[in-house]
Amino acid sequence: MSIFLKFRLFLKKSPTLYPLLKRSIGSGGTLTSKSTDLCIEGYPSSANSYTYHLFKCLMPELNLSHHAHSYANIKIALNNGIPSIVLIRHPLECISSRMVRFNDSLRASTLEYIDFYTNVDIDIESKNLILIDFNEIIYSTEECINKFSSFINLKLPNQLNFDQLNDCAKSRMEKAQLKNGKKMDNISLPSEQRSTLKRNIKNQLIALEEYKEAEQLYNRLSNRSILKR
Repeated sequence: MSIFLKFRLFLKKSPTLYPLLKRSIGSGGTLTSKSTDLCIEGYPSSANSYTYHLFKCLMPELNLSHHAHSYANIKIALNNGIPSIVLIRHPLECISSRMVRFNDSLRASTLEYIDFYTNVDIDIESKNLILIDFNEIIYSTEECINKFSSFINLKLPNQLNFDQLNDCAKSRMEKAQLKNGKKMDNISLPSEQRSTLKRNIKNQLIALEEYKEAEQLYNRLSNRSILKR
C-alpha cells in the first residue's frame, strides 16, 4: 500500500481531521453535526442515494448526513449519540459498479472497502449503528424501515404506502442526476457494454490478493444486518 493511500485512509476515518480536510478541499457529501437526526453512510455503489432519498420522502423534515463515504462521518455520529445507518454490499458487486462509474484504481478501491468495513466491524456492537444490506433496503424496504424505526423509536407517518415511497425515492434520484447533468445511475454506456465491462472488472477483482479479505469481511458483517438481528 502506498504512503499516499495509507494517509488518505487514515484521514477518512479520523473524526477530527476529516472535517478539516472536507472544509479545505470541498469534497462531496454532508458531514454529521449536532443538528443531524440521522447519518446514512456506506461504501460507494451500495444504495447510498436510494436510501437517502427514501428517508427524505419518508420524513422530509429529517436532517441527514450522507455521502461522505468515510468512516469519520459515522464516528462523529456515534460520538454524539446520533443513529447511523451503515449500508453494506457484496464487494464483487459494489467495487465493480464503482469502477464502471468512476474508473478508480481497482486495488485502492478494494483496500478502501476493507478499511471502511473493518472500522464498522470494530463498532458493530454500538446501539446506534444499524447495518443494512444492499439487498435488504432494495428488496425488503418496508421490513427494513419498520424494523429500523423500532430500533431508534422513530415515529413513522401513518398509513405508509411503500410503493409510492419507492417511486418518490427513484423520482428524486432521477431529478438529482439530471440537475447534475448526468443520466440515471451516473452511467452513459449502453447497458450491454456496461455489463461486459463489469464482468471484466469482476474477473480482475477476484484475482486480487486482497479480494478474499474483503469478501470474508462482508460475509461476517452481513450476518449482523438489520433483518438478521
